[in-house]
Amino acid sequence: MKYEERIKELKELKKIANETLDKYKNLRFDNNKKWIEKKSEISIEQLKEIIQKINHDRHPDQVELYCNLKSKFEDGKISTQELSQLFNVTMMQIQTESIIFDIARLSPESNLLLDISWLTDGYVKDYIDIYLKRKDISILEKFLPSKITEIADRILPAMKCDKEFQEIVSVLEVAVELSNNSSFVASSILLITACESLVRLFSRRIYQNQNPSLNDDEINEYIYNKFTSLESLITKGKWLNDFPIMFSEALVHYKDVNDNSLNQLRKKHKMHVSAQKRIEKRLSKFSKHTITESELYDLVEHLKNDSNELMTDEDKEIKINLSVMLNFLVRKYKDDRNQIIHGNFKEYNLKWKNYINLAAIVKIFDVFTEYEKFYNSKKNNA
Repeated sequence: MKYEERIKELKELKKIANETLDKYKNLRFDNNKKWIEKKSEISIEQLKEIIQKINHDRHPDQVELYCNLKSKFEDGKISTQELSQLFNVTMMQIQTESIIFDIARLSPESNLLLDISWLTDGYVKDYIDIYLKRKDISILEKFLPSKITEIADRILPAMKCDKEFQEIVSVLEVAVELSNNSSFVASSILLITACESLVRLFSRRIYQNQNPSLNDDEINEYIYNKFTSLESLITKGKWLNDFPIMFSEALVHYKDVNDNSLNQLRKKHKMHVSAQKRIEKRLSKFSKHTITESELYDLVEHLKNDSNELMTDEDKEIKINLSVMLNFLVRKYKDDRNQIIHGNFKEYNLKWKNYINLAAIVKIFDVFTEYEKFYNSKKNNA
């Protein structure tokens, strides 16, 4: 790649990122939709980080290094040592395809009006096409048949093994039948009721595991009466940070969740990346000329300080809570649910909307299945 091409590429990316960031300045937040404000805060922070990274990569030294290694690789004239360096540089520097996806995902149109980053069906390209408006969100309807099959073949048989799910199973069976008959409004109405029932039933089990000293009446009072709305149960319930997850996985799966514990981890990760860059810069200067004893002493001291900000093996696994894992239910999904409850059915006679409601059932089931596996494992190892 030529120097001028890389500069032009980064300049265009920065322009797009700045334009996306500017869109948030004109947003007015509805007090009844706090999730929009909280999610916007995360998006604004991530866009600022992207712009900062672009500015770093636009420095002449970084551009020259990137283009030189890229050109040698493309010409087949790169040494083994340079190949390793190219890998490191590529990992650290902006890649147009991935950053365009992130910028498009973080735009208010994609991030707030669609809010589909929690979905897992299909390929990244499907979501890029939606975010960049190459294709309409209705392309998600192609996943409806497989989601119906998944519920019929995997979710329902598992639920039928537990008497507590008997009523929910009946509701889901009718909802699936309605989906198969393209009665999407009726199906979605049943699915949102099943969703609330599932969350409360599963939440009861988790709260019981987290508070073993409470009796059944106290647990039922907390889950079914203390919180009248599903949103308050998820966001205001006293859920323990006890579910283990790899830090890298949490950053990807819950990148849109504005949670204090996750925000602290993001801050820690940002410090780690900054420290890595400082260490790399210091060591590159060291390799370019003979270093004096005084300079060596300063280098060692700086490296010690930088190393204090690096993440350790202890940071690889973190603990999250139920509120983080079900956060998607209190955002756009909740707004859509409210529209149905208020009798606004117009948008819900759509195949892709029905797919999203079915996908929510699957995700809820999978979250709680993983949680129960975790608790069972703890009991078996006790």
